[in-house]
Amino acid sequence: MPISPRLTSYLQDFANRLPNGTSSTAYTSILAALNGSPLLLQEAELAALDKFAKFDFIVTPTGKAAAYDSSGGGTILIAVDSAGNLTQQGMGTFVLVLGHEVKHANRTETYEATRKSFNDGVANLAGKPGMQEYTRLLLTSQSDSAYDEAVAHITGWNDLVSYVRHSNPSATLEQVKNEALGYSQHFLKPGTTIPVSD
Repeated sequence: MPISPRLTSYLQDFANRLPNGTSSTAYTSILAALNGSPLLLQEAELAALDKFAKFDFIVTPTGKAAAYDSSGGGTILIAVDSAGNLTQQGMGTFVLVLGHEVKHANRTETYEATRKSFNDGVANLAGKPGMQEYTRLLLTSQSDSAYDEAVAHITGWNDLVSYVRHSNPSATLEQVKNEALGYSQHFLKPGTTIPVSD
């Protein structure tokens, strides 16, 4: 599936702000991730419809590969160095993290609704006389946040599997794991194997 004109325009705007434009590894890596993982491209196309306004970058020598900022229309932030190169090493890990953040973009409305519910609940209790019990609100907020992170993380893993198996349909779980060693322990117990479908 080719990248849509709408998503292409976001990517071109991103490249135009990078020090080396379309030659920057941050730009070429996003293209490689999207073209290499059909599931990630599907999620990004959905997000590009109305969930985020742009891709942008943050210049940082270390840290995670990407982030999502829901303010200002929504922005997928890519971590780069001063030359516009990715700070994240390894395409597999980049695909996983980018997929994670794109999923956050696709869940913006849900996140904003749960945050509003928490804030409204706190304001309601705070307006009442005497001491109030906030535990239920805090537990619900923690649970909602944990669920949001879990869904995003699982989506990133699935995007990674899609990336690896797009170029190698018979890739084993071990091969998938080796593409994102820093994250594979979040999903797999040592010695886990899964059959390869025909």
